[in-house]
Amino acid sequence: MSEEPTISYQDLSLALNVIDLAAERGAFKGKELSTVGSLRDRIETFLLSKKEEEIIPPERSDPE
Repeated sequence: MSEEPTISYQDLSLALNVIDLAAERGAFKGKELSTVGSLRDRIETFLLSKKEEEIIPPERSDPE
């Protein structure tokens, strides 16, 4: 049996960096920019939300 495919936080962070680098180098045509930019924004929002979850510890109930 093959393993379930996964994607990590680091994979998505790398994808974000690749998009930024490609945009800086002019790899996208004008009509592609809104689509690529929208994808980049969604990845960044996802990464930021996950980072916040890691930083903010879950509330624990103290036994009395």
